[in-house]
Amino acid sequence: MRYGPCSNKSSPHTEVKWMFLYGLRIARACVWLAALTLIACGEGPGSAADPETALGQRVQERWQALLRRDYNAAYENYVSPTYRAVFTQQHFYRGYGEQLRRDRVEVARIDFTDETESAAKVLVNIYFTTEVGGELRQLSGEGKEYWTKIEGQWYLVPEPGGGL
Repeated sequence: MRYGPCSNKSSPHTEVKWMFLYGLRIARACVWLAALTLIACGEGPGSAADPETALGQRVQERWQALLRRDYNAAYENYVSPTYRAVFTQQHFYRGYGEQLRRDRVEVARIDFTDETESAAKVLVNIYFTTEVGGELRQLSGEGKEYWTKIEGQWYLVPEPGGGL
């Protein structure tokens, strides 16, 4: 004999069981709805963050490595694979002379150079200390960087021999 919400006969245990199963379905539907809402808003797993925010974060992370003088991390994690295939870490390092101390960097502007937002020119304000005429001076300047997105990750495309 069949028991359930559609049958004429049901036991108290069967009714509880069916209520439990329907409750599970409703809960599962709510979880899926919440996950889809988060993904649609750009906050969920597998969703892409705002390209400008994502790139700005990568630029800042790379500069934090440079400010710590962790050139290995700056080279391995942030320089494009194509550049690394051609130029050694020593070549990359030579572009960052020790005659000045970089104090901090701010992203000034990000301009995407294509419609797919997979290439960009980034302007950064660099604040540094250097010796001028025997005195330490705090100066600032503007740097220009080119970044490209490869398989969902942003990478710096350095100018050969150049550094900031």
